[in-house]
Amino acid sequence: MGGRSRGASSVIGVLLLVGVTVIVAGLLSVFALQIGDSATRSAPTAEFEVDTCTDCGSLALADDPSRSGTTNFLNITFTHGETLDAENVAVYLEGQILFDPSKTGSAAYYQPANYDGAASNDLRWSSDQIAAGEQLILEDDADASATEPVFREGQVVRVVWTQPDTGESYTLVKRTLRY
Repeated sequence: MGGRSRGASSVIGVLLLVGVTVIVAGLLSVFALQIGDSATRSAPTAEFEVDTCTDCGSLALADDPSRSGTTNFLNITFTHGETLDAENVAVYLEGQILFDPSKTGSAAYYQPANYDGAASNDLRWSSDQIAAGEQLILEDDADASATEPVFREGQVVRVVWTQPDTGESYTLVKRTLRY
């Protein structure tokens, strides 16, 4: 009988060893999948060009012959990269939101910045999908209510993409304004 006990205990030992191995393999695979999942949540590859124009003719004031004036513009153009949903791409000036894609019409713009009024896109990116050539044109003080320009030399403009599933934000471009 002493031989049977020793045989049973080696079988139990092998079963425990296999069980521990399966548990460790399961934990490692879960850890590896979490690393892979976080890698897929990184920022998209996207390139933007930020152009400025100082003392340019105001497009908003051009519609009113009794008013004239010049203003500064920010022209943000998507040059290449992954196509982005426009609703996830915001613009910040000096850390403050300047264009909020979750809002529509003039509510998307924080005064005194305004869309230039040159297209019928309800004050948004020029398309719902941002691909090469899509633009967002911001006119500094289009309604001529400010006493000095808001877009000035040395300010920092950031184009920020927010991951819709997690809410994580990534700066796609950061530019210092030069006039």
